[in-house]
Amino acid sequence: MLAVLAGVMPDLPTVQIGERVETPYGPAYGPPTSVTAYVEARRRRVLDLDGVEALSETTVYAPTGTECGQGARLTLPGGQATTVIAVRVHHGAGAPTPDHVEIVCQ
Repeated sequence: MLAVLAGVMPDLPTVQIGERVETPYGPAYGPPTSVTAYVEARRRRVLDLDGVEALSETTVYAPTGTECGQGARLTLPGGQATTVIAVRVHHGAGAPTPDHVEIVCQ
């Protein structure tokens, strides 16, 4: 999918993902990993991984293989930090489909 988008939108932004780690002093975030992705700013209601309804402000479409977990901190191109609500992997099991990882954020 990103290869198709890169042809239409050559300046895809880079997002940074830092995995959440629980410490005795509260949550901490690991070193960020940079990923080139398509960012969609749109408000919608979604279900998180626990099945609880949440409000999403941003959805990020990243290449397959992008590692990201629920609760991770994601820094958008403008510098805003957001929290990952859910991660969904979309693939066509070998069919010629736009395989990608959908990262739903607060």
